[in-house]
Amino acid sequence: SASMVLLNSPRRASSALSLQGDGSRGLRLASYSPASMSHVGRIGTGVNINQQDELQGLNKRLANYLSKVKTLEIANKELEIKIKNCMAKRGNDIRDWSSYEKPVMNVCKQVQETNMDNAGLTLQLDNCELASDDFKVKWQSESDLRQSVDQDLNGLRKILDDTNVGRMQLESQIEAMNEELSYLRKNHLEINSLEDTLEDNEERTAAELQTLNLNILNLEQQLADLHTKQNAQNVEYQILLNTKMRLQAEINTYRGLLEAEGSSQSEQQSNRTHVSTIGDKKAKKVIIISQKIVNGKMISEKHESEEMLG
Repeated sequence: SASMVLLNSPRRASSALSLQGDGSRGLRLASYSPASMSHVGRIGTGVNINQQDELQGLNKRLANYLSKVKTLEIANKELEIKIKNCMAKRGNDIRDWSSYEKPVMNVCKQVQETNMDNAGLTLQLDNCELASDDFKVKWQSESDLRQSVDQDLNGLRKILDDTNVGRMQLESQIEAMNEELSYLRKNHLEINSLEDTLEDNEERTAAELQTLNLNILNLEQQLADLHTKQNAQNVEYQILLNTKMRLQAEINTYRGLLEAEGSSQSEQQSNRTHVSTIGDKKAKKVIIISQKIVNGKMISEKHESEEMLG
C-alpha cells in the first residue's frame, strides 16, 4: 500500500512527501521540482531595491534546502538498493509479516500524521516568514512614507512661517492704509467744508457784485445824465459867452463912439444921451458853472452870475 501527502503554500512552491511500503519497508522522499519553484525568484517583482537583498537571502536558503533534499534522495536510493540486495540473499525464506502489518500501518499512519503536522508547521513557519517579510516591506514603506511626510511637514512649516511673515506685513500695510484712509477722509471732510464755505462766499460775492453792478449802472446813468446836463449847460454857456462877447464888443464900440464925441458938448447933454442909451438897452443875466471832474466823478461845482445890458 502507498499514501501521498500534498502541501500547498500560496507563496512557496508545492512539495510532496510519500511513504511507500512494499513489504521491504522501503522509505522514499519525493524530490522537489526546480520548475515548480521557479516562481520564487519572481517574488521580488514590484518590490523596491531595498527588499531585493532579503529576497536573495531567501533564495539562498531555498537552494540549500533543495541540496539537502537531493542528498536525502541519494541516501534513500542507496538504502533501497541495500534492502533489495538483502532480500535477494534471503531467497525464498518468506516470513509471515501479517502480525506486524497492523502495528506498522499504525506507525506509518502516525509518521504520516507527524509529517503532515511538520509540513503544516513548516508551512506556517514559511507563512510567518513571508508575513514578516511583508511587514518589513510595509514597515520600510511606512518609514519612507513617514520620512516623506516629515519632509512635507517641514516644507509646510516653512511655508507657514513665510505665510505668517507675509500676513504680518500685510497687516502692517493694512494698518498704514487705514491711517492713510482716515487722513484722506479728514482731508475730504475739510475739502467739503472749504467747498461749502467757498460756495457761500461765491454766492455772497455774487450778490454783492450784483448790487455793485446795479450801483455802477445807477452811477453810470447819473453820470450820463450829468454829462447830458453838462453838455446842455456848456451849450448854454457858449451861447452866453458868445452873447457876452458880442455885448462886450458893442459896449466897446459904444464906448469908443462916446469917447470920439467932442468935449464941446455939455455935461447935461452927455448925461441925457448916456441915460437914454442905457434906457434903450435891455439887461441880461449870465450864469457861469464851473465843474471839477476826476476819473469820471464830479468833485466840485461852482455857479457864478453876471448882469449884462443888451
